[in-house]
Amino acid sequence: MNHIDVFVFSSNNLTNIWAGVGAGLWAVAEQQKRKVGGAREKAQFLQIGSLGVLYCSKNKSFTTPFVVFSRPDLEGVVKNVWDDQWVLPFHIHPLGTPRRLLHKDRLRHILPSG
Repeated sequence: MNHIDVFVFSSNNLTNIWAGVGAGLWAVAEQQKRKVGGAREKAQFLQIGSLGVLYCSKNKSFTTPFVVFSRPDLEGVVKNVWDDQWVLPFHIHPLGTPRRLLHKDRLRHILPSG
């Protein structure tokens, strides 16, 4: 059976998700990059055309699927979209808005397991 990889990117709150979707841009919060080992190495797997979805940890919900429109800028820093500096930015084409949320427990019931 064929499968499709979907990258999941998390945010602490919907405000950051709205800002990224509005800007057509996503990145990794600088403090998150320090916590998550190998964020730079993992960024190299992200290709143009890859599929992603955003996850809000505050609401424990998935939202806003997207298509990756650029490779991550491994040296890039974004200072004008979110309150803090975010790194490893890449362009996205959102396939919806953060108005629609799917709680992680609901997703578990509707996705096939195997």
